[in-house]
Amino acid sequence: MKPRVTAWLFASIVSVMPVAQDCRAEGGRCDDERRSARLTARKILDEWPIRERDFLTDYVDRIARRIIDRSRLGNAPWRIFVVRNLSANGFSVGDGYLFVNEGALLRAETESQFAAVLAHEIGHEVVGHFCRSNGESFPWDWNPFSGDKQPEFNGRSSKLGSIHQVVDPIKELEADRRALDLLWIAGFDPRAMLQVARRVTAETGASDQSGESRVAELERILESIHVRNVADSEEFLWIKQQLQRALR
Repeated sequence: MKPRVTAWLFASIVSVMPVAQDCRAEGGRCDDERRSARLTARKILDEWPIRERDFLTDYVDRIARRIIDRSRLGNAPWRIFVVRNLSANGFSVGDGYLFVNEGALLRAETESQFAAVLAHEIGHEVVGHFCRSNGESFPWDWNPFSGDKQPEFNGRSSKLGSIHQVVDPIKELEADRRALDLLWIAGFDPRAMLQVARRVTAETGASDQSGESRVAELERILESIHVRNVADSEEFLWIKQQLQRALR
């Protein structure tokens, strides 16, 4: 039986840095990104409970493609997978490999909130966080090589099965900021990211100062964004009902 895994939806934001230059604008994905991402993706696909292709995975793919295509990010391959796990998590490993848990869709109160999960991870990709040409670690350092020493930084680290997860809070903010643009261009409500951040902070407790800092930064950015009311699609509501029924 494949193991079930848990993780976080987003890392807490504790500092601010301008968005890094888009590595794809400079010629595409890096060779080291492709090698590491493909090894890591293969390990995930071999070990984790990936949902078979069906109506739900098709829906997730359409939402991701809407974000990718409207921002004209579709030149390089993108691969979207749904993990059978109830934690509200989405993550990427580079080279266009995107993973999202069923729990992210189940926990989303609106379609824009679910899109925010995907946009954040797509943001990591388009900002260039998986290109190691500058010698830095990945924001999510999924290390496919057992025995390798993990980089030291002021973020979070955890081990999920045989894969090591590292989250850099500075890069998380960069992905957040790019994701706000992606959501707006795709026709979703960018405020959904703030809504998700508030929920995550509330669930971690009032003492989580880093979570409060992330919420405050998103509030500051969103002050200059025009309010957009976006209705949920009937498909989103129907799929949530199907998931809820399957868990009864």
